[in-house]
Amino acid sequence: MRLFKIFFLVIMSTVSLAGDYEWIDFYTGGLTNEGTYIWTWDFVQEPGPVEDTGYIPGTAAIEVVWEKNAGTENMSYGVYIGDIGFDIEDIVPDSVYFKLRAPEGIQDGDRLNVWLYDPRNSTWDNALLFELEESLAVLQDKQWHQFSVGLSDFWEYKDPIDYTNIIAVSIERPTEDDDSEFPMMYIDHVWVGDPMVPVRITIFDGKKVSGGIEFAAWGFENNELQIADGEGATDSTSALVWETSNGEGWQGQQFKFPPQNFTHCWETDTLNLLVKAPAGINALSLGFYDKDGNAVWFPADAETFGFDGEWKHLSIPLNKFELYWDSFDYANVTEFRLENGYENQQIPERLLFDQIYTSNTGGGLTRVQNKAPQIAASFELEQNYPNPFNPTTTIAFELGKTSMATLAVYNVIGEKVTELVSENLPAGRHTFQWDAGDMPSGTYFYKLVTEAFSQTRKMLLIR
Repeated sequence: MRLFKIFFLVIMSTVSLAGDYEWIDFYTGGLTNEGTYIWTWDFVQEPGPVEDTGYIPGTAAIEVVWEKNAGTENMSYGVYIGDIGFDIEDIVPDSVYFKLRAPEGIQDGDRLNVWLYDPRNSTWDNALLFELEESLAVLQDKQWHQFSVGLSDFWEYKDPIDYTNIIAVSIERPTEDDDSEFPMMYIDHVWVGDPMVPVRITIFDGKKVSGGIEFAAWGFENNELQIADGEGATDSTSALVWETSNGEGWQGQQFKFPPQNFTHCWETDTLNLLVKAPAGINALSLGFYDKDGNAVWFPADAETFGFDGEWKHLSIPLNKFELYWDSFDYANVTEFRLENGYENQQIPERLLFDQIYTSNTGGGLTRVQNKAPQIAASFELEQNYPNPFNPTTTIAFELGKTSMATLAVYNVIGEKVTELVSENLPAGRHTFQWDAGDMPSGTYFYKLVTEAFSQTRKMLLIR
């Protein structure tokens, strides 16, 4: 029997992405995660997400120090990552996936149990179980490793589980094991279904280069990382600086990170960055490199993007990057670069960059719909357009049925700055325009709330 004595709860809305692959994300590397909550019990030191520890640089992983509270020696304990119910009956041939890292290594014979639960948790007997032991040995190298357990390989714990209403994946220590030397661990990317979820990597967030990313530069008078405080695209951000003392030779800035698998999202995702460059620039290249040094690249020139000395938002589909050599390993992408060209180059003495990240444009993966509450697939809050904007932008959303809908805008400290609508609206698509003419530059959030649906998105006002 599992007694939950200590817990914390994080709840957010769930979202469906259109596409071809089915998956359920229980935790995908954040301080809070869409649709999930985390329960932990009987730990001396409470586990929880920690910034800049995740598999993807700049994200959070769940930090777990395996040490039991006194008096609980006869009970298992662990990290229970739940949602509000999913039907996995049709994806049983697939697997449960998760990533682990033990920064202090691991000992031979150390074990973990992986559980799947349905809501009948008065005794916790309606569950599936799989024991990890030999496969944990790979953690001895102290690096991240992805684990998978086929759904058909789990065995029934005591009573049958309801495959149409799975609410949690739980990673636990067996009751009988000694934890005196069991290592601290990080848990990340817990999901069921297709073997890969999208990569969301933030290289520069407007303040700093993300943790876990190594910076290097060459060809400059000063090859150190330069960040100009207060010169970002908004009043609240800073900027990466490209500053050169001459127009000759090969120059570049490199951002190196642990290998990332873009296989399932290269066709659907985009690279986003804000650039402040004068007119005429013709030699700036954006590139990704794999672990073997092969590259894909994209030319960023004034003719394409209309550089004029003001901030520009570049949103480039990853599938528009072209092979530089004969091949590229999309499953082992290890760095992003800003580089100049070799011939007929025209790079100004100073460029500024802000907000460099990858994002999803829709498609590629389908998040399996919640069991409850039943939300029509047509409930959706769209990304505002244009974004960034100055000073007006359009926000659209879809209602699956007649609903009381409230659409409001908030600033970064959570204050409501305006309410665009709060009334009973019919099913269908609705659009509203926000004129931010009297608002300062910066990041804002807009939130749609109905009786059965809630979602928040971010937008950027640039003066």
